[in-house]
Amino acid sequence: MHGTNKVRKQELDELGVLQVHRIFRTIQGEGPYSGERCVFVRLSGCNLRCYWCDTYWNDEADARMTAAELARRVLAELRSARLVVFTGGEPLRQNVMPVLHLLASNGVRVQFETTGSLWLPGLGVLVDALPKHSVDFVVSPKTPKILPVFSAYATAWKYPLTGEEDPLDGLPFSNTQQPNGTRARLARPLNGAPVYVTPVDFGEGDTTRQRRAIAAVSHSALEHGHIAQVQLHKQLEVE
Repeated sequence: MHGTNKVRKQELDELGVLQVHRIFRTIQGEGPYSGERCVFVRLSGCNLRCYWCDTYWNDEADARMTAAELARRVLAELRSARLVVFTGGEPLRQNVMPVLHLLASNGVRVQFETTGSLWLPGLGVLVDALPKHSVDFVVSPKTPKILPVFSAYATAWKYPLTGEEDPLDGLPFSNTQQPNGTRARLARPLNGAPVYVTPVDFGEGDTTRQRRAIAAVSHSALEHGHIAQVQLHKQLEVE
């Protein structure tokens, strides 16, 4: 989208009907489950507009599915895998609680990849009632502030690096919303959960910036103790 997407507010259907861009089997490329086979559920729409976003979706044309329909599709795609990853866009923009309950009740681990900018009423109560370790929130901040609730529920933090990081902590200086405006400091982790750093993918045509991003990840891991990763799914040529 590269910062051109339509900004969409939260849409919380009471029954948990979700607008879904795509469901697909893949290998998790980043974060605590990197390398594991899983099913990705890419939900439509985002409440932010990041200038380097490389994810595409069609906000108007994507189909809507009930929680039961989506759970059936995911369970069929999982086969013997037991991990499903909700991403977007921003997955907490929609009411994911009914489908989360259905999947977790079937013994599936559910991971949400979120910016930490949205939360759902009652989500914490649901997560606390589900089996332990069945739900993960991997927070990749994109704004100067993230919601305080993630101090209790974030199980990991993820930061893409470009080579323009703060030497004091090895994390990015500024948010992703204003590339040509005032640079506001990007939100930092709210708890002691693991911090994963990955190089931003600038493409084969920009080797100088790519090398700088890779070097930044090495430095961040060696000097600050963050966990270095690459986008494994791209290395393995899967989505």
